[in-house]
Amino acid sequence: MSYFNHAFRKTFVATYGDQPPVGTPGTPGGAAEVKSGILLTTGMHVSNLKSTAAAEGWVLGPGVVGFFDSKTNESILLSNNAKCCPFYIGAASLKKNDKQGPFHGGYQESHKSKVINPKYLRKAWKVDPNAASRAVLELGGTPDNGVDCNKEFICEQTYYLRVEVKGTAALRFANHNLYRNLAAYTGCCDDPAAPTAVDPAIVYVEWAKQIAEDPYLKDFIRPLVVVDGDSYGYDATVIAEEGLNPGNDFDAALAAGGTTAGLILLGAYVDTQFEDCTFQTTDYYGKEPIQLFASEVDLNGDPCAFEGLCVTTICEGVQANGLGESVLRDVILSESYLQNFLHSDLRIREITQGTSTYDIIDRTALYGRFFILHSVPRFNNPTGVFDNDQYLLDIVGTAQTNSVLENEFATLIEDCNINCEGVEDYTVKECDYTVPVVAP
Repeated sequence: MSYFNHAFRKTFVATYGDQPPVGTPGTPGGAAEVKSGILLTTGMHVSNLKSTAAAEGWVLGPGVVGFFDSKTNESILLSNNAKCCPFYIGAASLKKNDKQGPFHGGYQESHKSKVINPKYLRKAWKVDPNAASRAVLELGGTPDNGVDCNKEFICEQTYYLRVEVKGTAALRFANHNLYRNLAAYTGCCDDPAAPTAVDPAIVYVEWAKQIAEDPYLKDFIRPLVVVDGDSYGYDATVIAEEGLNPGNDFDAALAAGGTTAGLILLGAYVDTQFEDCTFQTTDYYGKEPIQLFASEVDLNGDPCAFEGLCVTTICEGVQANGLGESVLRDVILSESYLQNFLHSDLRIREITQGTSTYDIIDRTALYGRFFILHSVPRFNNPTGVFDNDQYLLDIVGTAQTNSVLENEFATLIEDCNINCEGVEDYTVKECDYTVPVVAP
């Protein structure tokens, strides 16, 4: 058996939202309902999905997706497909006009998938939208680490902290991962013969100041010093943006005279993109958050000599899922396979209705994605080898759209005894972190 480990991909857009039921139940196309961009009715012919066609007095325009019987071309409910009949996905065209110019027409023809035989359904999964989360490290005696991590620092000593920033943003900025060895001196001892412990905030404030003032690290890491559970920022801007108590700067942290102290490192998350993309190869947009690493080291940068400083990864940097920028690019690629190219010249793009895509996909929004992987066997292959073609269908909508599709496919998988794990959930959960602040 020859098997090509690749799936032909097609993207459908289900962003129309909800419409209340319209029509008379029991009649073809009657009681038609669109819920979260999904057509939930039976007996409606696929031709009524054209963006200019009306069904029972209402319009199914761009952003509507439905399921249709492969023989009758009428809409069906997958949750009511007890006979496991083959079906396909149909969606309204994204074009506003059927013609481009006086001659070329047919652009509002509905988009359709290959026929899906339920027994050849290989996998179905969803990815709900999630916002980005910045990386968070806590060092020393922070509330999450506890008092056992309140490291003791001795006078007349220099303590070194190695901080590393990894990720695409750092690589594009410096052509390598960013790292710094920070040194904090604790000052002279009152009695050199009898060294004593010093206020731990001295060390953490010195490390934090070096990060905040470093020309390389300052745009990637925001340091906060924690004294007795209360956080302190570098300046008024940081204090306001992180919701700290007014006046809680680093000088105030030194004057607090607390018994426990620590350091919080917050990773930056900045979108890199152009306002209006031409979608040429030189356009760039970046959404990957950076990852932070820190450890106490000796003078030579060796971390193995120290085990006393607690370093806890509270949050790893998490990239947002369902970004409108990414969705728009997937839709553009899918449309290109239909010969509906999005031209990089803005004037030609306007003439060929390329800008209509912006009306369907909001580049600033977050979208859910529902994926369907199925295969179409080649029973008569000229090469004499039994082969399968794989197809990956991507339905773009919201978290509510995913919920509707999950219910439909879960019932189909159960009723048809399909050999797969049901609808799998690959949603990433963002890290919900709150900077510790003691009420004044």
